[in-house]
Amino acid sequence: MKLTKLSLLIGASLMAGNAMAFSLGGYQGPVKIKYSNWENLILPADCFNANGEPTGTACNDGDEDNYGIVAITSIESDDGNNLNLWSAGDNGEFLTGLFYNLDVYKITTSGTGLNVELTGGFLDIYLNSSGVSANQGTGGYIADGDGIAHNDYNGITNVVGGSLFLALQFASGVNPLDGTVTIDANLDGSTSPSSGDGAFYLDVIGGSHAATFDNSLLPTAFGNRDMFAQNDFCVNGTVGCAYPAQGNWDLVSEDPVRAYVPEPGSLALLGLGLMGMGFASRRRKA
Repeated sequence: MKLTKLSLLIGASLMAGNAMAFSLGGYQGPVKIKYSNWENLILPADCFNANGEPTGTACNDGDEDNYGIVAITSIESDDGNNLNLWSAGDNGEFLTGLFYNLDVYKITTSGTGLNVELTGGFLDIYLNSSGVSANQGTGGYIADGDGIAHNDYNGITNVVGGSLFLALQFASGVNPLDGTVTIDANLDGSTSPSSGDGAFYLDVIGGSHAATFDNSLLPTAFGNRDMFAQNDFCVNGTVGCAYPAQGNWDLVSEDPVRAYVPEPGSLALLGLGLMGMGFASRRRKA
């Protein structure tokens, strides 16, 4: 999963009180959010027949097949001027996250590669006083006994004073004929890891800045969504991607997320001393 081109409308409702305001300087219009992303993808054997060919039928089994971490590096204007509006570390603040609970739903042959549809999934973005090291690889995951394998990561969910900034759920819409699909991806090869591209929708379900991003303005066959993304990814450790490899991740990308700010305002980032509040709830598999 790569957040390559994410379209959304940021509302004017911001956190009030003792907030550390990250001013956009009155900027109004499109913004580009740059990030780094590391992930693993499993193609389950149940999705292939005895000859190793994809069945093209539902093969989701409730197991987690796709998970990873995200680090937002900067926010720039996307109006041709490329003004830097925010960078990781400004005012001692970092936005990092992790996605999990994505289950491969169907795999079909697509040219010389594969079309992979996934279902389920959550993406949590945290506001912290430090960044995260991807070189930890999957060794950075924390077992917390909540029954969800990859929703806690060292340097993201356990930073003292950190807070859940935005909680997102992968939503239907990329396949207008099948409401079970939440991610539609194409792999260039017939195995994982492989480079490729994909698309998905997201809905806001919580976090300290839910009101800022929860707009439901993107129509789909299954209702309106808050965000849309088109993505590209490459194989960790290969020339032209991440070389040498960063941790034991399968896939890596450093691509921009595109969004839109409809009116002047600021992105209010909570002061780090005030974030030990009740934003640590976890979402479970249905």
